[in-house]
Amino acid sequence: SPSRFAQWEALMNRRLALGLLAATSLAACSFDLSLPEAPQRGGVLGKVDTAGHVPLKGNQVVLVAEDGTRTTQDTNEQGEFTFGDLTPGLFYLECKIPGFAPFVRPNIKVLAGQQYDLGTLAPLSLQNTPNAALVTGKVTIEEAGSTQGAQV
Repeated sequence: SPSRFAQWEALMNRRLALGLLAATSLAACSFDLSLPEAPQRGGVLGKVDTAGHVPLKGNQVVLVAEDGTRTTQDTNEQGEFTFGDLTPGLFYLECKIPGFAPFVRPNIKVLAGQQYDLGTLAPLSLQNTPNAALVTGKVTIEEAGSTQGAQV
């Protein structure tokens, strides 16, 4: 019968062989421990030029998403605005400045990982325009309706 030392030596050799086999198997495997890439977002930037009629800073600019979500920014000292971290999609921009006609910029397509530069926007100043205007038109009432409460 083998001696106790020989039995112990055989056991150690088997353990060593199993350890080497496990290490070789692990080395042959590759583990991807990286996190999935986060979906990229986009942005919109631009500048509002008031032609000196009102200060550039503090004018409200609103970006409206397809689902109606509204995001608001105020222009800085140079009239600039930036909307970041936007889900890619279609937007439109509104700018309502007192003394100017409402300004709308449609069809702003935000793409993943890109900034959409609107450039310089120049809303129409209403300075030196008449305070009153004559509007003419025709109200049509269908199927014997009433004109009571009608508004133009």
